[in-house]
Amino acid sequence: MKFTFRKVKKLLLAAALICCAVIFASCGATVDTEFTADSNFAGTRVITLTLSNRDLSEYVPGGRTSIEATIKKYMPDCLSYTITEGDDNLVCKFTLAFTGIDDYKAKVAKVLAAEKDDPITGEIEYENIGSPFKASLKLNENFSSMDLIGWLRYGLQQDGVVTENDTSNWFENGNTKVTIGGTEYRSYNNISVDESVYNTPDEIVVKTYFLTNGNFDRTVDFYFSNDTLTSLSEQGVNVENHFKESTPAATVEKTTNDYQTIYHVGLTGLTAEQ
Repeated sequence: MKFTFRKVKKLLLAAALICCAVIFASCGATVDTEFTADSNFAGTRVITLTLSNRDLSEYVPGGRTSIEATIKKYMPDCLSYTITEGDDNLVCKFTLAFTGIDDYKAKVAKVLAAEKDDPITGEIEYENIGSPFKASLKLNENFSSMDLIGWLRYGLQQDGVVTENDTSNWFENGNTKVTIGGTEYRSYNNISVDESVYNTPDEIVVKTYFLTNGNFDRTVDFYFSNDTLTSLSEQGVNVENHFKESTPAATVEKTTNDYQTIYHVGLTGLTAEQ
């Protein structure tokens, strides 16, 4: 095989890029996230930093002692931590415990604000609806666990534990595991869960009839497809009984055709206050 100068140059460049990728991939702490919350949104967010002992000895002359001193100095009080040292790695675990969504938002804001160089404002969207007609779980964040340890990166630089260049290359996002209400969801570095199931009517028609005495009658027609009714039935939901139980003063009738069922819910003699 004949090699030209251009081909050799390309091969050398490719080899150099591979070497750089290997070097940088092997340096620094991997940041893993395990988020767990129950149906009331009480739980923990555990951020695990894993640093090889080789990198520890190369980049941190003070070793574990200097890192732990920085943690104690800069860590927000809503976090707790543990450090374990094995044959190959130093593992730091930071735990953010919360009792509900409001508590979680407040503590996240406090942790993000502890990063003094360039703090970000956390945005958290949460929705958990358990109705048989609409089951929706959403949890979306505009930050990652890397942002939640910004205070540590800042402290390491301020205390001179590692150089600024080393610190910027020292952290990389690892795995993110999210479990809510006992169900595990796939997510990325910025937590993003959006699971929705809709068993809603295809159409709702409301008609109001005004009476001479100032009151009025009202009918509401709910159009359900057969597929939607089957899905609700599998969850143990009887739509007709649901309307009767939720609106006992109303009359409930139904008509069917080949592809849908229409529930007619009627109320009579309503006043303006109703």
